[in-house]
Amino acid sequence: TFEVDDAYAAAVPLSFSVGEMRKAILSGPSERCDEALVEVPQLVEHCLDGFVHLIVPAMCSKVQDWSVERQWITAMILDTGLNKISEETSVPWVIVLAGLDVLSYSRLRVPDDSHERFHDIWCDIVCRALLLSHPSDDQLDLLMAKMDVLRESEDEADVVLAAIMTGALAKNTPYEYTHNTLVPYLNFFFTKCTVGSTVYSAAITSVAVIAKALPLADTERFL
Repeated sequence: TFEVDDAYAAAVPLSFSVGEMRKAILSGPSERCDEALVEVPQLVEHCLDGFVHLIVPAMCSKVQDWSVERQWITAMILDTGLNKISEETSVPWVIVLAGLDVLSYSRLRVPDDSHERFHDIWCDIVCRALLLSHPSDDQLDLLMAKMDVLRESEDEADVVLAAIMTGALAKNTPYEYTHNTLVPYLNFFFTKCTVGSTVYSAAITSVAVIAKALPLADTERFL
């Protein structure tokens, strides 16, 4: 019966069992999922391949629908684990999309007294994952559409995220795309954006990243 199966699953140890952790994260009862998330950090050091290719995608597929508390836990796990994830996988892109989804509803779900810290850690995760990503043309179009929404927001935190993402995106995009699309896009934050000085500071950090991707002459013209 379902009850017997459920009871059996709950009795299976999770420690170092990547398959059971993934199953618990994707479809387990709430308590089982929480237990799995507690066990996940040990995989970063002892079973990195399972963490990267099985656990991270599973978490990212569920995190938008989880409670704020679980989203905090997921953020802490990714904050540590991102340093171990290679550019050669598609996992960073999965993290970028999941993080943007979480952030899109954070103002409605996260209490005001903790929203700034919540937004900061997820913003950092998105941008660090973006630095590891090699998006396709279609993925670039999708990302730019999401960034358009962010930069037109009345919420300064959203505009800051768009400004930082512009620089992060430049790291692994072709020269032509950086020169023709990202440089004019970044210029918006200096010439047309009126949200605040925090946005200007965020855009300055992106200038440094973009400068590394362009010839010196191009950078000088932009500056």
